[in-house]
Amino acid sequence: MGQVALLIAGLAAGGGQIMQGVAANQAAVRQSKLQEEQARIALDEANTAAEQKKTQQRKFLAEQRMAYLASGVDLTGTPGIVQGDTFSEFQMEIDALRRSGVAQFGLGMREAANTKATGRAQLLSGILSGVGTMGSSMYGYTKGLKTSNTFNLNWSDT
Repeated sequence: MGQVALLIAGLAAGGGQIMQGVAANQAAVRQSKLQEEQARIALDEANTAAEQKKTQQRKFLAEQRMAYLASGVDLTGTPGIVQGDTFSEFQMEIDALRRSGVAQFGLGMREAANTKATGRAQLLSGILSGVGTMGSSMYGYTKGLKTSNTFNLNWSDT
């Protein structure tokens, strides 16, 4: 009776290890989906900020042109150079916002992939540990049966 209880306990422990692996994998999948969503949000926010900066650029350049024209200044020469510099400065900021968004997106997606891989590893570990525990329990049970049968045979032979 004690051997059967040990067998059942070993099988239950093995099943528990497998279920822990399954639960860890499910949690990792949920976490990776959140990380992917955060990465998409970061990219969207960076693109929105870049578009807002692009609008600022257009408005500022238009205001600058209007100020020059209202002052009676021709847009060729120095005013044109100033406008070109203004455009370039805005464009550097816009490009930096976009690159930042792409970098944040890439980082978030890599983190999500790592989280998924960790979950799969935990699942595999849980399965292998559980099967090992169950196998050990079965082996111990069958060995115990053989020992007890041998003991009984030896006992009855005397």
